[in-house]
Amino acid sequence: MPVKATRTTPLSAKELYLFDTTGHLEIRGMLDSATVEYCREQVLALPSRIMPGRGDKRRFDDIINAVPALGELARSHHVRQLVTPLINQPYRVIESYALLRGKDSLFYLHNGYSELIRYGSTPSIARNTSYSHSYHDGKLYCNFIKILLYLSDQHSDAEKP
Repeated sequence: MPVKATRTTPLSAKELYLFDTTGHLEIRGMLDSATVEYCREQVLALPSRIMPGRGDKRRFDDIINAVPALGELARSHHVRQLVTPLINQPYRVIESYALLRGKDSLFYLHNGYSELIRYGSTPSIARNTSYSHSYHDGKLYCNFIKILLYLSDQHSDAEKP
């Protein structure tokens, strides 16, 4: 089944403003319910592992290669037009995974705090790229965007996992 976004328009001036002022943007209805159900079935059929720590999440790795329809969606014009106005790097998917979370699970967005650099046996520093934005042509650009695609219906903010 091909996966197509129901949203076909670029970000509006209001959405760009909200992203600039809050650092995130919620776009509801990006996929229709039949597509969401298909994607959920495809992801849940993949091998997974329990995440360390609280043990409240299962992780499914490399979903855009394991579910070709999701890879096509990630590379589609409809998704690209929502992301490219916000980034200062070439468009590319760096990582793709799915998390199956319970109602009370926690998920911390690392926001680029990803590279641990070790100096000798004990000293180390972490590189935080969440501050690596650039300002040009009157706009602030991010060097990466994290896209969260929920494969479950949310009827209210209280239902978010």
